[in-house]
Amino acid sequence: MNDGGGEHESRTRIDGRVGRLRIALNVEQPVPEPAPPAEQESGWQFGWQTLLGIVGAAAAIGVWINVVGGAVLWARFDAAGLPASQVVGIVPNTTLLAIGIRALALPLFVGIVAVAVFYISTPPKPKSADPAPHAAEPSRADSPELSIRGFGGVLVSLLALSLLTVFLLFGGDLAEPAHQEYLYAWALASLFLVPAAATYEPVNRFLKDKGSRDRALVALGAAGFALVCAIGLIAGYFWPAFWVALLAPVASLLSWKLPPGNRLAGVSAGMLLIFFYLALGAALYFIACDGSVTLEPGDQAFPLVIALLAGTLGLLFLAGVSHRTGSFATVAALLFAVVAAWGGVVGYLRERNGDPTFDLTALLRKSETGLDGKPQARPPVSGFLIARTGDAVLVAITAKTFSDEPAPWKIEVIPRDQVEEMSVGPDCVINEANLDIAGKLAQELQAEHESNAAAGTASKGSKTLAPCSPPT
Repeated sequence: MNDGGGEHESRTRIDGRVGRLRIALNVEQPVPEPAPPAEQESGWQFGWQTLLGIVGAAAAIGVWINVVGGAVLWARFDAAGLPASQVVGIVPNTTLLAIGIRALALPLFVGIVAVAVFYISTPPKPKSADPAPHAAEPSRADSPELSIRGFGGVLVSLLALSLLTVFLLFGGDLAEPAHQEYLYAWALASLFLVPAAATYEPVNRFLKDKGSRDRALVALGAAGFALVCAIGLIAGYFWPAFWVALLAPVASLLSWKLPPGNRLAGVSAGMLLIFFYLALGAALYFIACDGSVTLEPGDQAFPLVIALLAGTLGLLFLAGVSHRTGSFATVAALLFAVVAAWGGVVGYLRERNGDPTFDLTALLRKSETGLDGKPQARPPVSGFLIARTGDAVLVAITAKTFSDEPAPWKIEVIPRDQVEEMSVGPDCVINEANLDIAGKLAQELQAEHESNAAAGTASKGSKTLAPCSPPT
């Protein structure tokens, strides 16, 4: 036992002396090489996880559209005084899907555009050829690299798109400009943005020498400006072409100041060119075209305020998320989800605080067999078309009361096999005046049907609904 302990103690002293000698001679300690990492293929891999993610995202979007469709329909029935809880449950999913798509079409488009802008403006991560094998991962609080560069520009773009969406959803309107040629020239100029974006990186990569690069960019900007002005002069619209031609020198200036990979306040040269293009369009519309905008929210003032507040909270939430994660997929998914949720809330509030509209309808029913075995005519039905299921048609009509108060609305369920003839449209505010329009059409259809039956000819259905009565 003593010999073993002495041998171990002698070996420890020898190791200590060897270590001090290496330090004195500045000899590095041998470090065991780590096992080589598994070889991975570069590029985007389409595997089962990606496929399941796409399927899950599509299913989630479909469910959310159905939920928004049901909420919007519920709000519409409730605002019209109809029994919402009894009707929404029997409305087919296809109807809910159609209503949800209609309510979310513009917000979902905004979400797709925002994700596309985010993808374009996010710089690619630099690839490290020789990463440190034992480097400690930085914490979220101490790593500024976890925040996504350029996301501030994305939020500004999303803010502008959200304001435009609110403007269009809440009664905003653009007056017809007096000089439309400026807008035509501005719209045609968007075609020149494509070659500018396509030649941005190749020109900067080909012209590595700073002097030749500067001369080439100046020449390209001058040539583009002269070409557009010449086209406008030949076409007889010099001044519209002149203002639009400013895009060429601006694009050259941005390429000169911001080579590929460089950014100004987190925004790339391409995004800055798009911002300038949109600002130029707004200036041409208001100054050169004498255009104007009007916003008349009417009863939608409260939903308008809520939409702006919800949009502000959503943008602040996305700004906070961008500083806590560096994952593009996570931020992009949350970006789209926030916009879709915001669109659902706005759609529900608009429907809940507005004048609900439904399609006017008038239909004739097939005769029934009486107790004496003879056919008996059923009275026609006129009202507002609520929904059509697989085996019934739901029509809103007034309920008969014995008081002087406005009659409440009720739902008439008519089996499809009873429908002889049906006329639908237009989309009108639910009120007594529009109900009278549908009633007159039902009487005309009934008279025409009886006349054709007496003459032995088939009903042609030549009657149509009159225009809606304005809301009171």
